Amino acid sequence: MKRRGAELGLEWSFFHYGCMVTCGLGVGAILVWLTQNILLIIVGVVAGWVVPTLVMEDIIYRRKRRVLMSCVPNLRLLTSKLQEGGSLEYALDITVPLMNGATKPIFLEMLKIISIDRGEPGRALHYLKQQLTFRRIEDLCEKLLLGRNEGYSFRMVRSIAKTVDDISLDILDIQEVELVNQRKRWNMITLHLMLWTLPFLFKWMELNMADTVAMTLSMNTFLGQGLLAALSVNTLFAVLFLNRLTRFDMRDA
Repeated sequence: MKRRGAELGLEWSFFHYGCMVTCGLGVGAILVWLTQNILLIIVGVVAGWVVPTLVMEDIIYRRKRRVLMSCVPNLRLLTSKLQEGGSLEYALDITVPLMNGATKPIFLEMLKIISIDRGEPGRALHYLKQQLTFRRIEDLCEKLLLGRNEGYSFRMVRSIAKTVDDISLDILDIQEVELVNQRKRWNMITLHLMLWTLPFLFKWMELNMADTVAMTLSMNTFLGQGLLAALSVNTLFAVLFLNRLTRFDMRDA
């Protein structure tokens, strides 16, 4: 949780954890009041941890996806000016005003760092790798650094452009994987919805039987309440891990 918060620029403290636990207990108390099932207090506590985790992971993923989708046009623009000026600083100076999208601030910051370092791109490229945590970006940075030492010849620029093209192909692969994963996600959601119908279906059947036979409903027993709480906790964790397993790991791009 602390690491994910850092990716969003948030500093987590014991106060934040305390707020999460308090909110979880509050949700649990409301569930207990509505259902008269004291075991659902556990569900509230688990939800107080799972739901913020889901929200942060979703924001981080969407941010990384937005950055990856917008980096290719800007990288192609940058590559087109490398050979012309012979330096990364010159290429950035010319192309940054023409860039757009989520990656423009990243390249602007790179230009500032290179200007401070008097044309040395090492620290700026390290910053780029930190901001764009994709495998092919590391390969691109190595080539840009090599071009700084050996010169941005036609062959070197073509090699850099080839890496940018590979990133573009990776984006197409990511979009195809996301479509497949989206179908898997809906299949699992449908399965869990069907699973949740079972306890209420059994309750309905028992209510019909209770008209002729004196009996206590299973859901009103301690065991029944425990199973309902366990099903709720299982659903929360299923949603969390389903969210993780059906998403493309951006670091593989």
